[in-house]
Amino acid sequence: MDTQQIINVTLLVWGGLFCLIGTLYFAMMRDYDRERCKWMVAMQLSTALLLFNDGMAYVFKNGADQVHFWAVHISNFMVFLMVVLTLLFFHRYACATLMTAEERARSRRVKAVNWVCLIGVMLIAFSQFTGLYYYFDAQNVYHRSAYYPISVVIPMVGMFLDASLLLQYRSRISCKMFLAIGSYIVFPLISIAIQINHYGWSLIDLSISAAMILMLLVSAS
Repeated sequence: MDTQQIINVTLLVWGGLFCLIGTLYFAMMRDYDRERCKWMVAMQLSTALLLFNDGMAYVFKNGADQVHFWAVHISNFMVFLMVVLTLLFFHRYACATLMTAEERARSRRVKAVNWVCLIGVMLIAFSQFTGLYYYFDAQNVYHRSAYYPISVVIPMVGMFLDASLLLQYRSRISCKMFLAIGSYIVFPLISIAIQINHYGWSLIDLSISAAMILMLLVSAS
């Protein structure tokens, strides 16, 4: 690996470790809202898995033996999957923070994000057999497919729907919590705009981890 990749993997590993610590911290909490705590734990854990697998994809990307083959295939699948699952867990956490159970049951936008995430997971599974999002050449090197942007657009749709809910129920939460929840929407969208045409830095995943750390700190304070 070159210097850029070493720095990138180091940031991914440290971000994953911080999210894993956050997972353990909230898993042991007893004086926090149980539903929000459940989704916070799920968010932090899925983000940790996202970062660790992204790092593993870089570490094992150069090699065509069986270990490298399976490591690269599994890690890339997990990266795409964890992006969507993290969005789903964030959505559930945000809704539990902003809305009552009755409001969530009635909201079409809440249901729409659930469907967006389900479609995202189904397309990721479909991609494993068709190369819809990415493929590997004979040397086991990862390449984006022409339809890769779909994997970016789907989470963006969910984020925009959650942003509308956050703005609608802004008055129910503190300014710090508003900024923390909003960071999960703003940080990745900025990174998406940069990374959709550039490959080499895990900007989207690192921005998700930054938002998760911010939400962790605000929620624990």
